[in-house]
Amino acid sequence: MAVQFKAFVYENQDGNWFIELSDQSTHKSEICENIDIFKEKIQDMGAKYGNDIEVTWVKSKTLSPANYQDLENKMAELQKEYADEINELEQNK
Repeated sequence: MAVQFKAFVYENQDGNWFIELSDQSTHKSEICENIDIFKEKIQDMGAKYGNDIEVTWVKSKTLSPANYQDLENKMAELQKEYADEINELEQNK
């Protein structure tokens, strides 16, 4: 069964988005100021569970539409990157 993580998306005082990634079983949280840090933290935190994790997203009510769109675009790029990696692994079996 997948371990539950929550990704809370907030907007900081500078008007930029950030993600607070939280492991719901240990209540450990990490702050991710960009998508590269998020990718690193999700891999690090998920490794102890064999990467069998499920991420639930929650956005702040004050997150601007521009920041929401920026994050959505970056997540789409990240999902494509993961899909490409999975396809490559499948082909090399």
